[in-house]
Amino acid sequence: MGSIFLDIHTYIILSFVIMLVAVFKFGWKKVSDNLQNRIDSVKNLLSDLEIKKQNSLEEIQKLQQEIAKANEILSKSVQEANEEAEEISEKVASSVEELISKKQKEYTEVITKIKASMLIELQSKIVGLIEKELMKKMSELQNDREIQDINIDNSLRMFEKYIENNKNLI
Repeated sequence: MGSIFLDIHTYIILSFVIMLVAVFKFGWKKVSDNLQNRIDSVKNLLSDLEIKKQNSLEEIQKLQQEIAKANEILSKSVQEANEEAEEISEKVASSVEELISKKQKEYTEVITKIKASMLIELQSKIVGLIEKELMKKMSELQNDREIQDINIDNSLRMFEKYIENNKNLI
């Protein structure tokens, strides 16, 4: 009984050694080459995604510079509008003063209210348009960034699953 048990183990060990030699001789190079090719493709993909990330960051910086320029232009426009409005109100006030001295207070109050409301309305419209455009651009950048993050996460999960599945072969 002991010799049959010993013979079975000998055949099992011999079969395992023959199978191991066959795998190393005929299949190991293919598995190793495929694994290396997959590692290289994942590295290339990651480097491409890093480049796209850098490009996105540069684009964000450009947009921030454009926002700063737009704010400067807006500030200058508001200042010029204030100066022009003041010039107009002075002209109107002087002509009203010359024409009708009794109605001076009434006209200056009406003109000041109109000027303030027009300036506020103009400012709110300009700010609204700028905010709308900025939100649209920021939303587009956010969507692009989320897509890139999802692609990176998916690539990493696929690579980890591939390595985990191939560890059993090694």
